Amino acid sequence: MVLIVVCIFLVMISLIFSKIQIEFINLEFISKEKVRKYDVIIKLYIWSIVPIFKMKLNPKILKKEKLKLKNLEEKVKVKDKKIFIEFFKKLKDIIKIKNLEIQIQLGVEDAAVTAILVGIISAILSNLLSVKIKNPQNQKYEVVPLYKETNLLKINFKGIFEVNMIHIIYIIYALVKKRRNFYVRTSNRGAYANSNE
Repeated sequence: MVLIVVCIFLVMISLIFSKIQIEFINLEFISKEKVRKYDVIIKLYIWSIVPIFKMKLNPKILKKEKLKLKNLEEKVKVKDKKIFIEFFKKLKDIIKIKNLEIQIQLGVEDAAVTAILVGIISAILSNLLSVKIKNPQNQKYEVVPLYKETNLLKINFKGIFEVNMIHIIYIIYALVKKRRNFYVRTSNRGAYANSNE
């Protein structure tokens, strides 16, 4: 019995101090040709060092899983969808960007507008990356203007993102607690309403 408890404890500790890594190997988007290509690798590291799980995603794999995801979405209740949305909103604040490379090629029919847009996008990327990535060597971005009198947007993206499991566990705990308190308050209101009748 003691051995089982120790094993469960070690597994829990290992899970808490593990991390999830998401690597975008090659994401390509071309507006005019409606091309979307990407390869994503998801890894789970125990103790944030040893990889124990790996999964690869691309358009072909997701197309096969699309039906399963659609069936799952139909089963999820509306209130649960709100929780999922809130979860991902909180998740974006704890994701660490380990490495990021972005190349944007942009062109519109007016050359002056193209130049203005390139300047604006470059400034936005510079500010965002300086906040999220402390080491300048781990970030690389390039915004290239296309003066060809045509509307075109081409994006090439590579990056590695990490999130610690302990932060995910905390977010889930906070959302579950919030949902439970909501149901308790709702049930109490119902009880008081019935007592007044």
